[in-house]
Parts: sequence; C-alpha cells; structure tokens
Amino acid sequence: MPIGGGLIKLGYDSSLIEMLMPKILETIYSISLSGGKVTLDEVSKRLGVPINFLEDVLKLARERGLISSDGLNLTDSGREFILKYRQAFIHDKLIHGGYGVSSLYSGVGEHLKYGHDLSDEDLKSLRSFLSKFDGNIDEVEPLTNLRRGERGIFIYAVGGHGMLRRLSDLGLTPGIEFEVASIASLGGPIVLKVRGYEIALGRGIASRIYVKRLR
Repeated sequence: MPIGGGLIKLGYDSSLIEMLMPKILETIYSISLSGGKVTLDEVSKRLGVPINFLEDVLKLARERGLISSDGLNLTDSGREFILKYRQAFIHDKLIHGGYGVSSLYSGVGEHLKYGHDLSDEDLKSLRSFLSKFDGNIDEVEPLTNLRRGERGIFIYAVGGHGMLRRLSDLGLTPGIEFEVASIASLGGPIVLKVRGYEIALGRGIASRIYVKRLR
C-alpha cells in the first residue's frame, strides 16, 4: 500500500524520516531477498514515495552505516536494524496490540526471552523467520483477524518449541496457504483448510499465529 500520501505537504522533517526509514529499508531488503534489482525507481513505485524523499532517508541510513556507501545494499548493521524493528513490531503490535513500534527496539530480543519466556531456540527460530520474510512486517496480522472464507499465508507463531512442532505436524509451516473454513461462536475453535485437510485450532493458539492475508 502506498505510504507517500501527504509527504510533500508535511515536509521531509527528521521525525518523518525516522518513522518511515524501517519500511523503506525493509522494502530494499525484500527486493534483494526475492532476487530483484534494487533501484530508487522500484522502491518509489512500491511504496508510493517521491524519489527525493527516498534520497533523504538513504542519506541518513548511509550516515548510520545501515546501507552501503556505494549502492542500495543493506550492511550487516542494516540487516540487524531490520531484525530488531521486526521483533519490536511482533512484540508491540501483534503480542500487545499497541500502535507504535517503540521502546523495546534495541532490547526486544532480551525482553521476549525473559518477559515472554521464549527460549534461545525459540528466539533463534523467530530471528530466522524474520530474516527470510520478504515482505513488510506490517502486512502480518493475527490469524484471529481473518473471517470465514478468507485466505492467508501462514507466517509464524510465537510460542514454545512444543507448540511450533505441533503446528508443523499439522501442516502449518511458514509459507503454506490456507482458507478459514469456519469459526465457532463464543470463542470456539477456528477451522482451517490446509493442503486439502481441515484442522481445528483453539482460539488461544490461533491468537498467537501470525499470517499474511491474501486479497
């Protein structure tokens, strides 16, 4: 979805640049993951932002060592920046339903470990997913947001190793498409069609499963 509406009117102030930098760097990352050629034109087209605004963002990103000085490639620091941003998004917006990606930006990994009881293995799995997801993290939402008949792609579930293994045994692995077959009333299970089978998930587990809705 274009994010450029109102940019010229608002002006390219530093707060706007800070706010949109993660999405712009994510888009560069996404294009490179999919094997595409990263150009200003392509990033501008995907996000709907003016090229001169992108240049301001990229200037700051270069000063911070997040992208290479001679191109549009993310440095190791840039990739770590994206991982931390995505972890903060998972925590702030998906786990807690907040409206900003904040405070835990730099320490969210440790917070997920000690505040949400994720093991080192769980965190490693989460970071692996985040490093491979070739979209913008704000496209991801809880499975419980979908309605009967809607389709989506399973992205990730935040939970312990046992829960992740159980979901994998049921065929819910990252990248798999599904359709919501039915939703029971009064907090009952959600039934998904996956690979021709139907599987029922309790509402608690479903709320910890994150998906990308297919339009």
